[in-house]
Amino acid sequence: MKYRLKRSSYQFKKVSWSIGLYTTTEDFQFKKWKKSLNFYWFSIKTKHPYTHVSGFADPFLVAQKGKLFLFYEAIVNKKGEIWSAEIIGNKLKEVQSAIIEPFHLSYPNVFEDNGDFYMIPESSEDKTVRLYKSLEFPLKWELKKVLHSGSRFVDTNFLKIENIYYWFTFDLDLNLTRLFYSDTISSEWIEHKGSPIVSNRNAGNFIFSNNEIFRPVQISKRHYGEGVNLLKIVELNKEKYEENQYIVPFLSSEKGFNLDGTHHISTVQFKGKTIIAVDGKNNNFYNVI
Repeated sequence: MKYRLKRSSYQFKKVSWSIGLYTTTEDFQFKKWKKSLNFYWFSIKTKHPYTHVSGFADPFLVAQKGKLFLFYEAIVNKKGEIWSAEIIGNKLKEVQSAIIEPFHLSYPNVFEDNGDFYMIPESSEDKTVRLYKSLEFPLKWELKKVLHSGSRFVDTNFLKIENIYYWFTFDLDLNLTRLFYSDTISSEWIEHKGSPIVSNRNAGNFIFSNNEIFRPVQISKRHYGEGVNLLKIVELNKEKYEENQYIVPFLSSEKGFNLDGTHHISTVQFKGKTIIAVDGKNNNFYNVI
């Protein structure tokens, strides 16, 4: 049974988006996950530095040099910023902002390519797809190139197959996923013959498991943040793209922090376990970081 918690000591009646962390030693798709950590924004009068934050969402996990990092959107003064933290045990350490722009940012897709770390955050308010390069991981980034401009593209992912870069991005004006490819990480995008794709926007980066590639996508039939479907990529090259529905739905609203919605998943292998991060929305669920 779903439930809501009401505590009169809190000033406001909404906590918006928050993030949950889980671990498993089995295949992620079996969902035998053990809760590790949930963190939320404060909705109580306090001197805590996070009081200006109204939500956390779009988590991306990165394992680097024996350490585990989390990048995510922090909604600060009603505008998205990119924050990062190191995960040590069941706690977040060194929580700091990583990229702040005059416009809204979200979906901090962090990845490694040829030994360097890059990030493509969602920046549709600026009508750009921006590629940042890490100068000092995880906090110092510089804009390397604007990969695309003039369109409201959101939640951009890429796959590198046989040294070709395939870019999956959602066009808010067409309400469809568009697929491009390029020869290098920063060269011109060429639209794929199979684009646009009749599927919803990305719900996290690609997931690799048992020599298969899965693409999580959002469910938004009734409302935004309704859940996540898991698609399986069957074939991808310059001439053809094919994907099939695999687990539908894979994530949906449940009791607890995601009572009113969920729309993102990230996984990473770390010290013999699979670490999973998901976000959730609960309009009347209270907790403290």
